[in-house]
Amino acid sequence: MKEILRRWAILLLVLVVLAVIAAESWLIPLVEAVGTHRSQALYDGTVNGMTADILQQYGWTDEDLLTVQTDAAGNVTAVYPDTVKLNRLAAELNESLMSQLRSETGMAFSVPSGSVFGGVWTANRGPLLTFRLTADSIVTTGIKDTVTSVGINQTCYTLSITVEQDVLLIYAGRYKTLTMRSEVMVVQTVLMGDVPQTYVDRWES
Repeated sequence: MKEILRRWAILLLVLVVLAVIAAESWLIPLVEAVGTHRSQALYDGTVNGMTADILQQYGWTDEDLLTVQTDAAGNVTAVYPDTVKLNRLAAELNESLMSQLRSETGMAFSVPSGSVFGGVWTANRGPLLTFRLTADSIVTTGIKDTVTSVGINQTCYTLSITVEQDVLLIYAGRYKTLTMRSEVMVVQTVLMGDVPQTYVDRWES
């Protein structure tokens, strides 16, 4: 009798272990997918917020960051950014991001475990799953400019700062490397006249 019970106990233990392994193989990818999606949203919001804070700190406006050159007839011939100010903005953004990611809490967020399953009845329910982002590489920043026609003889000129960085997503005793790419608009202005032929080149720092 004892031998039979022992065998049943061993079988039950094996079944439990197999069930846990199967559950993890199904559940972990769902948790990872939710964490990856929320991580990008958090990173984008952080970059936008830090950029806005730096611009407000220095009181910089579009006119401070961009010079528009015209000819005698008033036609736009070139657009020049203030590279000194933009370099300072990029440097401070870099420092702020690295400082936050290297802190003890890093960039952290929590998701109700029920939201992982995507069901209406389970959304925003259950114990919280905690995710944390921490730095895995330096921040690479750059400037990107775009030109869009917005009407007859009118051009919308947009100057943005781009950010790219590898971070570690830490969750449930696991980690995954994510490449974060974010872009935040710094200047947007409507130019009157022909499309200028000279723009800022993209750079990295």
